[in-house]
Amino acid sequence: MILINLASKFEIQQFMQSVKLTFLLLLPGIFLMPITSQALEDQSFDVLNYHIALSPEIANKKIQGYTKVTFQANRNDLEKLNLMLQDFTIDSVTQNNANASLTNYNDTVMTIQLGRKLNQGDKDSLKIYYEGKPPKDPSSWGGFYFNNDFAFNLGVGFFAKPHNFGRAWFPCKDNFKERATYSFAITTDPDKKAFCNGHLADSVYKNGSITWHYKMEQSIPSYLASMVVGDYSTVKLEHSTGMGTIPIVYGVQGSDTSTMKQSFRNIQDGIDAFVEHYGPHQFGKVGFIEVPFTNGAMEHATNIAYPTDAVDGTLNQETLWAHELSHHWWGNLVTCSSAEEMWINEGWASYSENLFLEYT
Repeated sequence: MILINLASKFEIQQFMQSVKLTFLLLLPGIFLMPITSQALEDQSFDVLNYHIALSPEIANKKIQGYTKVTFQANRNDLEKLNLMLQDFTIDSVTQNNANASLTNYNDTVMTIQLGRKLNQGDKDSLKIYYEGKPPKDPSSWGGFYFNNDFAFNLGVGFFAKPHNFGRAWFPCKDNFKERATYSFAITTDPDKKAFCNGHLADSVYKNGSITWHYKMEQSIPSYLASMVVGDYSTVKLEHSTGMGTIPIVYGVQGSDTSTMKQSFRNIQDGIDAFVEHYGPHQFGKVGFIEVPFTNGAMEHATNIAYPTDAVDGTLNQETLWAHELSHHWWGNLVTCSSAEEMWINEGWASYSENLFLEYT
């Protein structure tokens, strides 16, 4: 209460960012029932790609659709596998050229019986059709949010075990080690836009709705996957470095983009500072999407969820975006193997705030 009464917005934002770091470092598994190691560390197969095709119903606070999981067997006689999806109704599971079946689902881990056995090196795919109201983390930080006319996820849950929270909105191998490419087909009302990881391939208007197709060609772990839907304007910029041109995309609530541009007017210096000290930027774009959330930001690769309160037209909170941008090197490109090691991600990002200030 004293903090809220006396602190500036900047100090509050910095405090909340430190709270995020503290939870990630100190709470690696004391809340909620642990998920079986079989589901977390199933090495019998590797996921190669997730294609996430969803229609968020903002008024009803639910999502429905399917995720296609393309995978490769890592051993002979693979006949079942485990994926994670939390608190949804699973309508059906289909396998490419075979009939798969859901043999068990405990509201978090699903076991799928394949329609045919696979041998090491074989590739196949599953489509999981599901619907429901996606969960939020009990801490109120992480999971999936519906706020007025907006829908978005935050990929880490403070109280979730594991802290990865991809399973809050799509079936996945939800750990820090597994990396895959992504594609998205997000269907919205015609007055809404969708922003996801990667680049926008196209948007198709059909039957009164728009489907937004994104492709993420760099592999990332599940907690960095992202979807945001709402009433947005898009700002597109480019920044040239000695190592190539980097697209910059902002998703701005409403039609007034000037405040966002002013808050990020030093973004090119931030990119230059990190490229100079850490090496080339290896993702397809830099993206910041304004979301109605006041307790911090989340470093989803190329699609960073950034709080509305920090988009105020000043430079008071620019170390927050610098922190999140630096995760494109520390966390998104080089990722910890477990929650206990997230201090490496966050420690380097905190250091990067001061590196940016010195450079600027």
